[in-house]
Amino acid sequence: MLNRMKQIAALVLTLALALFAVSASAVEVTSAPANVVSLSMSVPESISLAVTPAQISFTYSSAGGGTATASGPIQITASWSLAAGHPGGVIVQSWLGSATAALSGPSSIPSSQVFQSANGLSPVACVGTVDPASGIGVAGASCGMVATGPGPAPAGPDSRSATVVLSLAGLGNLTPGVFTGTWNCEAYIL
Repeated sequence: MLNRMKQIAALVLTLALALFAVSASAVEVTSAPANVVSLSMSVPESISLAVTPAQISFTYSSAGGGTATASGPIQITASWSLAAGHPGGVIVQSWLGSATAALSGPSSIPSSQVFQSANGLSPVACVGTVDPASGIGVAGASCGMVATGPGPAPAGPDSRSATVVLSLAGLGNLTPGVFTGTWNCEAYIL
């Protein structure tokens, strides 16, 4: 008898499940069409330049035809994040504020008497022309490239550091006073 009751319970359970399956599949679903949301994000190219210190002082000596040594080096770090397709990479260019008065005071010191040594290379007079690729600089007062990134520039972030030492020579005997000027530095992408 117990066996018979088990059989009847199994039969009732099977019928109930079958009835539920039929009623669930008989339900009709109504829905709206799927909506699509486009996603996008633009990441612009960027370039930055950090230059320290903000001021350099020179120590003048009348010995040797009049020279001046800088109080220390200038440290430069160019950082960038680029898209692909820049054949020339990143260039860091430097120049003085004036060809005829790179430093001015009781008299003018021309750019031909200001020298730049970048990354331990021999000092070069700051008498170059305006950079033809970028238009950066002052005619007759360009000190040249300080650093370059790889060309063609790979896509993504990168950076380069450089050290510049400035000096003055051929100054002769200067009239005492304060001489001031500017050394400029800019990074650009080709």
